[in-house]
Amino acid sequence: SMSISEEMPTLTLEQVVQELELRIVLGRLRPKERLVEEELILELGVKRHIIRSAFLELERRHLVDRRPNKGARVRDYSVDEVNALSAFRADLHRLAISKTKFPISTKTLIDLRRIAKAHEMAAHDGDYAQAIASDNAFHTCLFELCGNRFLTASIGEMSAAARPIDCFRIANPATLDRALSDHDQIIEAATRGNVGELAELCVNHVFASSDTYIRDVLLHRH
Repeated sequence: SMSISEEMPTLTLEQVVQELELRIVLGRLRPKERLVEEELILELGVKRHIIRSAFLELERRHLVDRRPNKGARVRDYSVDEVNALSAFRADLHRLAISKTKFPISTKTLIDLRRIAKAHEMAAHDGDYAQAIASDNAFHTCLFELCGNRFLTASIGEMSAAARPIDCFRIANPATLDRALSDHDQIIEAATRGNVGELAELCVNHVFASSDTYIRDVLLHRH
C-alpha cells in the first residue's frame, strides 16, 4: 500500500498537530503511550522539525509530556488529577456564569443553538475533528459572556488540558447522547435566564465527562 507521503501533499504543522491531537483525545493513542518520531516522520511524510514542533505544541496544550532523551508520551492523568482539574474547571465555569449579564441577547442564543446543532451533526457523522471544534465553540460562546478575557482565557486553557477527558465520550453513543442533551438544557436555562440552574448544568457537564473518563479509561488499565 502507498504511504501517505506518496499520495498526499505535505501536511502543515497545524495539520500534524490536529491529527495527533485527534488520536490522543479519541483514545487511539492511550495515556503513557510513546509518540515515536521516526514512525511519525515515515507515516505522515513530514520532516523531523515538523514532528518536534508538533510535540512542543501538544505539550503546550497539556496533551503530551516531553522528557529529555525519553521523547514524548501521551499525558497520563491520575484519578486525583482528573478530579482536581474538574473541580477547578467547575469553579471557573461557576464564576463565569455568576459574572454574566442577563438576559442573554437573542443573537447569542441563536449562535448557541446553531453551534449545538453543528456539534450534534458532526458527532453523529463521526467527524470528530469538527465535533471537537464545535464543542469548543459552544463553550467559548457561552463563557465569553462573562466579559472578562482573563477568566475566558483560563477556561480555554483548562478546557485544552481536559480535552482527552471531555472528548473521550464523543465517540461513545450513550455518553454522546448525555453530552448533547446537556447542551440543549444549557441553552434552555440560558434562554430563561435561570442563573442557578445554568451554573449547575455547566458544573455537571464537566463532572459527567470526568466520571466517564475515570470509569472507562483510568480504571480499565491492563
